[in-house]
Amino acid sequence: PGDLRGVGKVTFPITCAPDVQSDFARGLALLHSFFYEEARRVFTSVAERDPKCAMAQWGIAMTWWHPIWTPPTPDEMRAGTAAIEKAMSMNAGSDRERGFITALNTYYNTPDGSAAA
Repeated sequence: PGDLRGVGKVTFPITCAPDVQSDFARGLALLHSFFYEEARRVFTSVAERDPKCAMAQWGIAMTWWHPIWTPPTPDEMRAGTAAIEKAMSMNAGSDRERGFITALNTYYNTPDGSAAA
């Protein structure tokens, strides 16, 4: 599916457990390099290792939204909505994190898709 080694480095501090920081950043680099499935695996691993990490759920939700591809299928929308709703139900550790989560929640919970722009 492509060379996953060349996705670059991302600095994106989060308030989750210190031992998941580098993996979260790796997931974000994969996400922004359009390796959505691999990014989802990384964010899922982060969520398993730090179940209180709301940003891991945000990352999972982000992997279901492919802005330059076709719109998400109904199943993808359900998966993304479930992940972002889980993130919304958690205690994000900072205002910045709450902002990212709330913004993506708006996308997933706008029925007509008008929030996608």
